[in-house]
Amino acid sequence: MTEISASADQPARTETRIAPGRYATARRRTARALTWGLNQLDWMVPLAVLALALLWVLHIGPAWIAHVSYWRFALYALAGFGAVRILAEMTETAIDLVDPDRWDGDVAFEATKSISELRADIDMGADPGDVLDSLKDSGLLCEQTDTFRTLAEVYAADGDEDQAQTLYAVVLHLRKADETLGHRQVSDAFKAVETAEAGRP
Repeated sequence: MTEISASADQPARTETRIAPGRYATARRRTARALTWGLNQLDWMVPLAVLALALLWVLHIGPAWIAHVSYWRFALYALAGFGAVRILAEMTETAIDLVDPDRWDGDVAFEATKSISELRADIDMGADPGDVLDSLKDSGLLCEQTDTFRTLAEVYAADGDEDQAQTLYAVVLHLRKADETLGHRQVSDAFKAVETAEAGRP
């Protein structure tokens, strides 16, 4: 059973999560399948509406769409979009309930969604220079590095040296990536931490 802790100034968060391997795998696959289906709605719904509009304009197909008035067709379209919106909301809720990975670190999923939207903007013609400047100035690599380093320290404190070393390797790669971009936020942050640690008695 999952334990929840909360305080007056902090929302409830999960402290522990117990999920048998196969059970968690099944939930994870179900969540991915639901997510895939939800993503298909973005192009299937407009395509379906376009197909119905063609049947209505050409007066072919079933009578309920081929020979209806303009207002009846508009009503069909609104009802269809409403039903799809409700279905999408129900699916998103189901994904949140089913996916075992969303109980902890939900912010990671939101960050991934934002990065995906940024990539979509690039594909649609966003200025690459502006995007690159934003990636540098936002401190994204610095925050990722700090997060992985914190995780590595937690694993090291728990005695899991293998996982800790894996995460430290990720930290070094992110640090190198930041240096390659020429912004050196990660390196500067590391130097500040190392200087502070060196000054401790």
